Amino acid sequence: MEFRTKMVIMVTKKKATLAYVGLGIAVISLFLLLIPSMRVFVTPAFVIGVVTVLIGAYIAKGDIAAFGLSDGDLVLTEQAIRLGEEYYSLREVKQLDFDINGYAGMKDPASAYELDGMSNRVSFKCKGQTIERMFYLNSKEHVRQLGEVFKLLYEKHIPFVERTGRTRTYLFRDLDAAGLADFKKKYGYM
Repeated sequence: MEFRTKMVIMVTKKKATLAYVGLGIAVISLFLLLIPSMRVFVTPAFVIGVVTVLIGAYIAKGDIAAFGLSDGDLVLTEQAIRLGEEYYSLREVKQLDFDINGYAGMKDPASAYELDGMSNRVSFKCKGQTIERMFYLNSKEHVRQLGEVFKLLYEKHIPFVERTGRTRTYLFRDLDAAGLADFKKKYGYM
């Protein structure tokens, strides 16, 4: 059983550079408010920045996102985790931590927005090095597949943490004390 997905990476889009420059101008113009003698320049600089963002977004055809999906995959099995061409045996991995934010199209529980599925993170230590990657979850089914691998890790007593932000979860559920005791008993931790 394996879980396979794309990693989230920073992307540089040459056509979007003008939009980024405009954003920088708009932000810097707001800092000019702190200098009394420069306040006269705030409105023109801010307007120039916003117009530059709009022109840049138009040139880039609206594609100004700074994040994209990698060519290489993140693959998790009960034996190893592979990040592109980098292979890490789970026997050598320490402090394996999955922070699951949600899948693409999922409603954010804290707001009315839809999540993009790109804010999920895995981090761990291996051979003295800390490794951290963001990864993509595209659907509820994709999350279920990850859960199946998590289940195998629990059954094999492979140490890892799954969570949502600061809340520790177990197979994506926030358990109370009784639920946690049942969970530990089921997977042989008691």
